[in-house]
Amino acid sequence: MDTVIVHSMAYKQELLDMGISEDRIQWRPKGIDTSMFDFYPSQLPLSEKFIMLYTGRISQDKNIEFLLLVFQQARKTNPHLELWMVGDGPLMKPLDKIYGSDPAIKWYGRLERSELVALYQQADLFVFPSNTDTFGMSVLEAQLCGLPAIVSAKGGPKEIVLDHETGKVCSTENSQAWLDAIQYFWKEKNEQPTTWMNRKNKSREYVKRNRDWKHVLPKILDIEEPGFCAPYLNENALTM
Repeated sequence: MDTVIVHSMAYKQELLDMGISEDRIQWRPKGIDTSMFDFYPSQLPLSEKFIMLYTGRISQDKNIEFLLLVFQQARKTNPHLELWMVGDGPLMKPLDKIYGSDPAIKWYGRLERSELVALYQQADLFVFPSNTDTFGMSVLEAQLCGLPAIVSAKGGPKEIVLDHETGKVCSTENSQAWLDAIQYFWKEKNEQPTTWMNRKNKSREYVKRNRDWKHVLPKILDIEEPGFCAPYLNENALTM
């Protein structure tokens, strides 16, 4: 091929590792239909619970077991935490045997989009520990519904979260970093509600301004001539 379009630097690195010439690779943003995901902050229920949500395959490559261990550690010092797991996969049955009796962990299986959006609306924090995703569309969906996100420091999701603003990027080799991030956001929600609500609004606006198809499509269609390597646009440089 003369030109290969990628949506993240994680994609680019995989292609480089496969032997694709760098001067054939161009970065272009990936879009999302923002009208399909809503956020109504005035309707958020008041609750002492702090709900962490994961959506995706329940499989080893998504680092699910790491997430569950971190959650159990976090619960030891914070009984208000809940973890909602949405999706299906090969680890569902074995994990159900281990964690199925824990009332703080809810397993929803595979849901229709409308049901998923309803859970996004109810949750407080999105958690996505996968080290293998080259993009992470669910991270965009969650932010559109006002959810700050904690994501892995490996792969594409870290490129679609503003670290310390619309979420946090944490290494999955450091479980304490995840515990600290969870506790930080929990305290912010309970002790600084205005700051917390601003963060939720910022998470949504960040995606709307940078990933809505009306902004993204012109950039995708503006393909350069073969041999041109588009400069990588760091997500932190995109508009807020």
